Amino acid sequence: MNESGKILVLNYKFNNTETLLALLISGNRLKKAKVCGESELMDIYKGKVVSVSKPINACFVNYKDNKQCFLSLDEKKDLKAGDEITIQIVREAMGSKLPTATLSLSIPGKYLILAYNKPGVNFSGKLSMKEKHVLKHLLSETEIFTERENSPFGVIIRTNSASLTDSDEIIREYESLKQKMEEIVSYSDKRTCYSLLFKEQNDYIKFINDAYESEYDEIITDDPEIYKSVNESNPTKSVRFYDDERLSLSKLYSLDSKISEALGSRIWLKSGGWISIQSTTALTAIDVNSGKFEGKNKNQSEMIAKINKEAADEIMNQLILRNLSGIIVVDFINIKDNEEEKEFIGYLKELARKDPVKCEIVDMTKLGLVEITRKKISKTLKEQFGYETD
Repeated sequence: MNESGKILVLNYKFNNTETLLALLISGNRLKKAKVCGESELMDIYKGKVVSVSKPINACFVNYKDNKQCFLSLDEKKDLKAGDEITIQIVREAMGSKLPTATLSLSIPGKYLILAYNKPGVNFSGKLSMKEKHVLKHLLSETEIFTERENSPFGVIIRTNSASLTDSDEIIREYESLKQKMEEIVSYSDKRTCYSLLFKEQNDYIKFINDAYESEYDEIITDDPEIYKSVNESNPTKSVRFYDDERLSLSKLYSLDSKISEALGSRIWLKSGGWISIQSTTALTAIDVNSGKFEGKNKNQSEMIAKINKEAADEIMNQLILRNLSGIIVVDFINIKDNEEEKEFIGYLKELARKDPVKCEIVDMTKLGLVEITRKKISKTLKEQFGYETD
């Protein structure tokens, strides 16, 4: 099987229920996964403030079918009950927590994010200084830079822009997003309360757009309607319709075992060690074990360094795959040398910078536990599959 990355979009039977999945597979390993459904994330609504709570510096807004969301008063101090406002859902409801909304509207594309009332041009922190310099030179004479004076629109150049060799595609996207935002702003005051003003692209199109172009070379689906939809979204990679009746797409890529591992608590490492992942509502605890590592009788310091480094790589992969967020505590194998500890923390921070979601390596405690925080945006993979957090 081809070792290059593939994005699969297919209906998969899980617990006797058909589930639409979008998956990124690379080197025969599952790297990212999304259960596709009716998500409200990034949708824009006309809402109404129903109550204001000064002690928590927030208000509660009704926005759809008596659904309610949370909005911080840091965005607008003088809001009061009865005010009609335009909001965007920026974090899904999780457990007993309401969705989180913002007044700062933005529309994401593949190459850029267009923001309203946030003028200026910024670059994704995932881009290198060289990539930022090349893109600035490529775009400096385009509308993205020349329209900034007195413009209400701001632009964030996304990581995928690094693959561009000319400005045509990103300018087309900029014009399209700008037109959408102008329409939203112009008719928001005229629409009735609880109206949906903007619907984000369906989950599998968003999954494709959010994937780094360097991660995959082909999109594959076995559903004719999805095949048509993906092609109509102007993908930059080839789209293949899979129709082999002898071997299903899920069997071809051994999805049963891959998904089972992604939902399980133990992951084996090539060295013979393993990591254990346990999530609760408060935090995620990850334990690194040397297991049956073959180098036990060799230099112990080298053994620990090798297992910890391999575990660090796998843990960062698992955070992305499982969409783990909030407080994460990792018990690596004890590092006794201070310089080796500093070097290892530096290595972890380099890995964290590659995460598409904001991820911070806080520190290593005196007990040798590494503290990590990762921004909460949407449900974990287990929650998407219907499991409750312990």
